[in-house]
Amino acid sequence: MEIITSRQNNFIKRLISLDNKKYRDEYGEFIIEGENFVSANNEDILTYCFSESYYNKETWRKYVEGKEMVVVSDELFKKISDTVSPQGVLAIAKKKNAILTELVKKENPFFVVAENLSDPGNLGTIIRTADASGADGVILLKGCVDVYNKKVVRSSAGSIFNVPIVWDACTQETTEIFKVHNILMISSHLSGKIYPYDVDFKRGCAIIIGNEANGISKELAERTDCLVKLPMKGRAESLNVSIAAGIILYEVLRQRL
Repeated sequence: MEIITSRQNNFIKRLISLDNKKYRDEYGEFIIEGENFVSANNEDILTYCFSESYYNKETWRKYVEGKEMVVVSDELFKKISDTVSPQGVLAIAKKKNAILTELVKKENPFFVVAENLSDPGNLGTIIRTADASGADGVILLKGCVDVYNKKVVRSSAGSIFNVPIVWDACTQETTEIFKVHNILMISSHLSGKIYPYDVDFKRGCAIIIGNEANGISKELAERTDCLVKLPMKGRAESLNVSIAAGIILYEVLRQRL
């Protein structure tokens, strides 16, 4: 196996280009890194990339299964890695965009909808929580941070592969699909009059989460069936958006257990 040592190598240049959303969109690919990520998601992987020392351990044999792979020097791997202490394994995977009209066919589905989320850590955490709470899909309306941003992928802790995700969705089209399928739209909003504990989440529902600073837009609020707020006894004016989402999502799960 030839060991790649130069950043000028065509594969390395393509790999580095995927740090840019423009090229992720153009190629339909993104990067995942770390043994747990890579070993658990063989179906979506196009090419494996190993550091020389990791390759020499031969542990890679357990999940490559005939896929394309390249090996780079340890020094070069450190330069292309996005982590402080790289494990020596990363991969290029194919992007997926789920189809909402297919997802809504399930009986009483449960969705998480995000509008204008800008922080990749928040989005990744919400995807992870949606996965843990049994959501049938995550819908990202146009304006959200790219779901295939490295920080989103990493903070999702692998859940990006476990839950169907629709990205760049149109607000009007999405809400119309929900209405046609009798899916209750519930938005977290400071102007909400009721708590999520008073909502029936056993029916088909979509939990809508807005921008970190501004919440959901006026247009989306007007399309929403129900605005809910979280009780707060202390002096804080609001909660982090991923924390607020988690509280509501777990109320959905609690009611459905």
